[in-house]
Amino acid sequence: MLLDEMMAGQNVQEVRDTTDLILKLRGLGKTLVLVEHVMEGIMPIADRMIVLDYGVKIAEGRPPMSFKTIRSSGLFWNQIC
Repeated sequence: MLLDEMMAGQNVQEVRDTTDLILKLRGLGKTLVLVEHVMEGIMPIADRMIVLDYGVKIAEGRPPMSFKTIRSSGLFWNQIC
């Protein structure tokens, strides 16, 4: 299942509710691909992340490894989120 920016424009509680829904779907054995900018919602539930900067992959791995990789590339979350 592809979920494209489900958390866009949501408040903190809505992000938590969406995260809970995603975890329920995953618990049912569903494979999910998420396109998202709300890292607070994705980091606790992602098994694997690919981070793009203008379409170029700059990081890939399991959270929080992606944070470390991005920092070493000279980018910071506040520049890309």
